Amino acid sequence: MSAKKVRRSNIELLRIFAALGVIMLHLNNANEGGGWLKAAPFSSCQFVMMFFEMLAIGAVNVFIIITGYFMAQKKQADLAKPLKLLLDMLIFAGLFYLGNFIASGGNYPASNLIRYLSPNNWFIFIYAALYVFSPFINKLWNSLSGKNRKVLLIWMSVLFSVYPVLVYVTRLKGITSVGLSGADQGYTIVNFVFMYLIGCAVRDAEYNAEQSSGITPAIFKKGVSAFFFVFITALLLGFSYLIAWVFKVQPFQTPMFHYNNPLVILQALFAFLMFRNLKLGENKIINFFSGAAFYVYILHFRFIEILNIRNIVIDDPLMLTVFMAAISLVIFILCFVCYIIYDLTFGKLFSLITAKWEKHRYIEVD
Repeated sequence: MSAKKVRRSNIELLRIFAALGVIMLHLNNANEGGGWLKAAPFSSCQFVMMFFEMLAIGAVNVFIIITGYFMAQKKQADLAKPLKLLLDMLIFAGLFYLGNFIASGGNYPASNLIRYLSPNNWFIFIYAALYVFSPFINKLWNSLSGKNRKVLLIWMSVLFSVYPVLVYVTRLKGITSVGLSGADQGYTIVNFVFMYLIGCAVRDAEYNAEQSSGITPAIFKKGVSAFFFVFITALLLGFSYLIAWVFKVQPFQTPMFHYNNPLVILQALFAFLMFRNLKLGENKIINFFSGAAFYVYILHFRFIEILNIRNIVIDDPLMLTVFMAAISLVIFILCFVCYIIYDLTFGKLFSLITAKWEKHRYIEVD
C-alpha cells in the first residue's frame, strides 16, 4: 500500500496568500475593480493601492513556481486535470450568467457569457497548456547537467525578462525575443515555462542541500528570503514612482507591474522560499481552505462585479487599507463556499466519470 501523500501546509498557506494577492491585483485593475481610476496621481490613496499591488504582483509567478517545484520529477500528466479546469471554468461561467439572466428578468446580454470566459481566464488556458507539456519539460530539464541548468536559467533571465523590460521602455515593436508586439508583460507561456523551471531549480537545490554534508546555502536559511522579499518589494514601489516621474506617466503604467520584470520574478522566488522555511507540518485547517485557491482565478471577477466594488469610493488612506484587506478576504471566502458546493456536486460527478476513463488519459515520458 502506498504511503499517504502529505500536503505541506507552509506551501498551502502560500497558495492562499497568492490567491488573495490575485484578488487585490484586480481590485486595482482599471477594467475590474476600478481602483486605479479613483485615486489622484501620487496621492496617499494611490500609494496605498500601489503598496498592495506591489505586495501582490508576484502572485501569478508564485503559483507557477509552486507547480514546477512539486512536478519537477513527474514523468506523466493526467489529462483529466486540465480538462477539469476548463470544464470548471465553463460551468461557473454558465451558472453566473444564468443567475444574472434570471435576476435581470431576461435582459442580460448573451455577450456577457463570452466576457466571463475571456480574457479573464487567460491564466487557466496557459496553465492547462503548461501542465500538458510538463512531462516533456521535466525530461529536458533533468537531462541537463547542473552547470547547463544554470546556463539555461541565466539566458532565460536575460532574453525573456531583462531584455523585454528594457525594450518595453523604448516602445519599439518587433525587436523582442518573445513576440511581434513585445513580451505581453509576462502574460505568456514563455514566462510560465521560465517560472516552472525556477521551481524545478529550487527543488534541485533543496535536494542537493539535503544530500550534502556541507553548509546549507544561505538562500535556504530561515529569514534570509524574508529580508529580500521586503527589499525587492520596496524597490518595485520606489522604481515605479521614479520611472513615472522621469517619463511623466502614471506609476501603474510602468514596467514594474509586469510579470516578466526581473524584480517581480525575484519577489515571487523569495516569497516561495520564505514560506518554504516555515515549519507548519500538516495543518488540516490550512489545507482545507487552500483547496479553493485555484478557484479564485475563476470566480473572483464575478464577485468583484456583484459587489460593485468600482462604485465604492474611499478617500482616506487608512480606511482604504482596511477595505482592501477586508474585501479581499470576503471575496476569498465567497470563492471558498462556491468551491465546497461545487466539489460536492459537479466535482464528485466528474470524478465518477473520469474513474472510467482509462485509454489515452495520461501523457507519459520515459
